[in-house]
Amino acid sequence: MGRKSRIDRIPEDARRSLQAWLADPAISQQEAAESLSDLLDEMGWDGPRPSPSAVNRYAQKMNEVGRRLQERHQVAEMWTSRFGRVPQGQMGQLIMQIIHGLAFDVGVQLSEEGVEGDDMPGVVRMLRDLSVMLERTERAASLNADREQAIKRRAADEALAEAAQRVDTAATARGLSADDARFWREQVLMGM
Repeated sequence: MGRKSRIDRIPEDARRSLQAWLADPAISQQEAAESLSDLLDEMGWDGPRPSPSAVNRYAQKMNEVGRRLQERHQVAEMWTSRFGRVPQGQMGQLIMQIIHGLAFDVGVQLSEEGVEGDDMPGVVRMLRDLSVMLERTERAASLNADREQAIKRRAADEALAEAAQRVDTAATARGLSADDARFWREQVLMGM
């Protein structure tokens, strides 16, 4: 099990302030570390203090998370711009791939960082929720595929019925007997 970093152990308000300082390009990491130290003094925090190198590692981690979110956002924008041209079945498959990728990312992160005993219930809840989301998405994808097949079958049946009606109408208009009309109808529909 991984150990919590010193930044993970500071109060949530202090961590949020640190995140804001690190996100501001006008503030250096050194200034953010000093501001964090001052804030913890003001709060009366007597726990372990994050070092400048801990702040640096945290900033790198935040940058990596930001980069990954940006990549996912760009992929989502690309597919959003193509929604009108992407068939529904393919979109469902894309969404399933994204969710599976997220599940994989979570698994990798947990195996690398481990889980503290106090964090275990939250991780279990998160994995359960992810599992439910995967199950529901797969069920929805399956229902959509079944619906799409049913629509295609219905359209094909309607097209066959229409073709049969046209053959019958054309055969009758040409003066063919009912047997001849049935023969030609079977010949036309056999290839369909």
